[in-house]
Amino acid sequence: MHRILSLSLATFILVLSAGCATRGPSSKPVLPPTDFEGIEWEESFRELSRQEYLFPERTEYVIGPGDLLSLTLVGRQDILGFTEEDSDSSLPIRVTENPYIVLPHIGAVRAHGKTQLELERDLREAYDAVIRNPVVVLRIDVFHYNQVTVLGSVNAPGRYVLQPGDTLVDSLFKAGGFSTGSRDSRGLPPARIIKIYREKLPRRDRIEQPVEELMRRLREDGGDLSTREEIVVPFDDFIIRGKLTHNLPVLPNDIVYIPPAGTVSVQGYFTQPRVVFLGPGLRLLSEVATETGGQKFKAASRVEIVRTRGDGSVESIFVDLRRIMKRKDPDIYLEDNDKIVAYLHPGRATLDALFSIFRASAQTGVNATYTP
Repeated sequence: MHRILSLSLATFILVLSAGCATRGPSSKPVLPPTDFEGIEWEESFRELSRQEYLFPERTEYVIGPGDLLSLTLVGRQDILGFTEEDSDSSLPIRVTENPYIVLPHIGAVRAHGKTQLELERDLREAYDAVIRNPVVVLRIDVFHYNQVTVLGSVNAPGRYVLQPGDTLVDSLFKAGGFSTGSRDSRGLPPARIIKIYREKLPRRDRIEQPVEELMRRLREDGGDLSTREEIVVPFDDFIIRGKLTHNLPVLPNDIVYIPPAGTVSVQGYFTQPRVVFLGPGLRLLSEVATETGGQKFKAASRVEIVRTRGDGSVESIFVDLRRIMKRKDPDIYLEDNDKIVAYLHPGRATLDALFSIFRASAQTGVNATYTP
């Protein structure tokens, strides 16, 4: 009995000492130092820090129709018509299609095409003829043109206010993210690209430059007279692989367009032949076959993909779908307007007919012998 107790006590002490040893600091795994040199996202962050990726300062915003301004004359709000009780108030100014704004004691001052600092300077010079050393504070409360338009395969397409530093990701979040084609969103899944339409010429140049100069610059920049340029962002690299170099800053009056995914027509001996919308998660032949319930038993393994090229030529691609579904053959990426046709297999059709007769006979026998 004493021997058993001694053995148990020794075992308990051994386990306890082992447990204490495992809790010691020396037992923790030491991770090797990580070398981040050469990692792709490191270069992506460097790209985002460069000057061409920075959002322009709001002082560069050009005032135009629809903007709402606030004017303050520090210490002399009586000039703007305020009393001592409301001396802290600012005079609201709505900029209209008329390029001039009319203010007390100085009359009309041009606002269109001016930045905040430029208009503030003009007002200071104008009020200098009325009061000595005027302190003018001009603020832009509503940036009417500081907006971005998001269209296409998003949950809430529309126009959204642009904040300093907003990027492509920010505009997509404001529009509710990508639509998935579900019944709730009632939208189509996005295609494999995102397009940004951006004005070639700043609005200030369009206001100040003569028409001949604008025409010359448009021809030089784009070779045509289109006023916008198209920037194409690949969906896979940007969203799926997360390459930050594609997260471009969004500029005022940009149009972000997410084209709906292409479609393929599934025909012939599939369980649910129909038109299928492609998307980031639905691009392979095996995925489309699964989406439509797969082939019927009497369908031939060899299916045809009819592809129409951009020049109008038609190409037929034959693949063994059953081998692809079993991962014995490589899968194939589908393109917009592809047509997938599953044909009838004579031998499988015969077997399917025999199975149908056998099932019908078996069902008839069951109904004849069954007594409730």
